[in-house]
Order: sequence, then C-alpha cells, then structure tokens
Amino acid sequence: MRGALILALSLAMVLSPTVYPRELRYDPATRRCRVLYVGDSYQRTWRDLSNDPFLQVSPVPASVGGYQMDYIKKSMRMYIPRTKESYEGGVDLLVLSDCDHHLFTTRQMAMFKEGVVGDGQGLIMAGGFEAFGGAGWGTTWRGSSVEDVLPVECVDYQSWGDGPFFARPAGGAEDHPFVTSLPWESIPTFESMNIVIPRQASTTLLETSGTGLTSRRGPVLVYGEVGAGASLAHAPDWNPGWGAAVMNDWEYYGDYLVNMAYLTIGMAIPQDLQLSHLVRTELAEYQLQKSVTVSLLEFADVFGGNTMGLEDRLNEVDLLKLEADELYLDQDFGAILEVMGDIRDQLIGINEDAVKVKDQALFWVYAVEWLVVSGTSLACGALIWGLMVRRRAYRTAGVTRFLH
Repeated sequence: MRGALILALSLAMVLSPTVYPRELRYDPATRRCRVLYVGDSYQRTWRDLSNDPFLQVSPVPASVGGYQMDYIKKSMRMYIPRTKESYEGGVDLLVLSDCDHHLFTTRQMAMFKEGVVGDGQGLIMAGGFEAFGGAGWGTTWRGSSVEDVLPVECVDYQSWGDGPFFARPAGGAEDHPFVTSLPWESIPTFESMNIVIPRQASTTLLETSGTGLTSRRGPVLVYGEVGAGASLAHAPDWNPGWGAAVMNDWEYYGDYLVNMAYLTIGMAIPQDLQLSHLVRTELAEYQLQKSVTVSLLEFADVFGGNTMGLEDRLNEVDLLKLEADELYLDQDFGAILEVMGDIRDQLIGINEDAVKVKDQALFWVYAVEWLVVSGTSLACGALIWGLMVRRRAYRTAGVTRFLH
C-alpha cells in the first residue's frame, strides 16, 4: 500500500528527498547486493565491480556501439527479468552503462522506475553516446520513465565540447561520505561527458574543473533519493573512450566504481582509504593469481602431468577465499588481510609445484620427441649410406642383349 502511494506521488516527478529512511538494499539470503549491469559489458567495468564480494554482478550485453542487434535482443530476453515480481525480487541495483533508450520497451522502463520508487532499488546511469540525451548514434532518454527517477534531466544530443576536464568535489559537497572517500587530486581527466541538468533537490557531488578553455562548470556526478530508492547520474563514460585515462591510469578506479554502487544502495562507504583500497586490491589480484594457477594446471594436465593433488590444494584455497568474502561482508578488513596473505602464499606454492609437474611431463615429451627424431635420423642415414656410400661395392651389370 505504501509503495503504491509513493509511486502515485512520484508521477509529478520532481525529484525530492526521500520521506522514508534509506535502508540497505541487498539479498538477505546471500548478504550480497544483486547488480544487473546492462550495457557495454564488453568493457571491464562490471568485472571491477564484481571483484567486491558484496556485489554480485550479472552483465547483460546491450550497447548498440558494441554488439550486433540480434545478440543484444537475445541477451536481453535471457537475462532481464520479464515480470515486475521477478525484477524487484532479484535486482537490488540496476546499472545502465551507455545503453540505448530504444532497446527497452515502455513496460520495462516503467518496471525500472517502479523498482526505484516503490521497492527501494538503486539505479545508476553512466554516460556515453547512448546515455542520457544521446551524444552520437544514441537516442535520448528524455521523457522516459527512467528519466523520471534520475537525479538529472536529459538534454538531447549534447556533450561536453570544451576539451578534457578533471572531476573535482562540487561546492557544498566536500564533506559528503562519497567525496571524502577518495583522493580527487590524483584522478586523471575525462575526455568528455553528456550534458545533464541536476534536479532541484538532487546533490551534485562532482563537477568539472580545469578544462583550460572555459571557466564554466558542469555536473559530473549527481545523486538523488526518490521514493524508497535512490539514483546516481555519472555524466562521463566511465569506460574508454571518454574515461580511458581514468580506467587505465587511476589507482583508485575500482574503489571509485564500488563506492558509487555503495552510495546508491545505501551501503556505508569506507572512509579509511588506504585500508579499504589494500583489501580490495588483494581481492581483485586473487582472480588474476588464480587464473595463472589454473592455466598452469591445465597446461600440465594436457601433457599427462598428475595434477590431482594440486587441484585439491586449489580447492582448499577457494574455501579460504569464501572465508575472506564472509569477513568482507562483516567489514573485518584486518582479518581479511591475514587470510589473503595465506591465500597468496598457498597460490605461490601451488604455482611452483605446478611448474615442477609441468617440467616432469614435458621431460617425457622431449625424451620421446628426441628418440623419434634420433631414430628417424639413424634410419634415414642408414638408408642413404646403403644407397649412396656402398654403391661402389655393386658390380656393373653385364650386357644382357646379344650384339650382332
């Protein structure tokens, strides 16, 4: 009943502060936030989000600039919930990252709106040619149900044209928990962004600075609460090409993404930057370290190496990682570092033993190869010696035809 009332009040849709206290939106059964990442999932952004144990990310390829239309439609049919009940029961945060307005039905967009207003979901829209008002081949989101719950108004087909800019804390937002969580003096420049207009009751957290061409300011990151939920507008693309430098060169890119997700779902944002960054880096590097270990084991197994014992040890490491994830959900960062240190040492040991198994397997491969090559060489040499060197031992055949 309350959700219906909130939805009715939102139809006028001037974004206003929420009447009800924000509650953390997550799945009580798994203690994780279920993120539906729709858009340019060929980029690494969704993987950087999923490195955080609290975020369970499901990518949906839906960017006209990155995929064929048939593939987009198939992916959306498979992975976007079809009913309001399944959507609200299975999604805590919706991320629309550079995906086109025309890919969605009116019913789907109304479902996204109702999820925020009535069910307390979070919504993030990230910029690009297909976001907000469109800035290339994209179509505008202006006038849609999704725009109703954004903290900004979309401006048709307009993007920032004043050259690269820095994102800096906006005036009055210096003490906001998101702003105080990251070192903004180190962030590289964005190349461009969609032009948006913050709504009256929204909060602009970041704005442009240092473009070198003009002193005018533009909103980079805008947050607002509406109904029972909240939304965030990230005007630049957080992937290449507008955000290539930020993605590739900023040490805190992963923290930047995760903290935006936390803000939108009502999760407390860690304020100890160095500790939280160290923990998140350890968790992210685990995936890379494990992939190297798995590749070594697969390589050794292909050549007949006995990897069963090493696979059992790797399973034990996976159990330790699950323990670290649970500690992360409890925000026990000190204990996480101890467990991740143990995991790193064990992976190093497994890698070293995997190299030994690989070398043993390859020894017999090399031995057999040497024997085959050597045997073939000897056989060929004997044949050549018999046909060429011993030729002088043969007697010349006599004339077999009677001569007149």
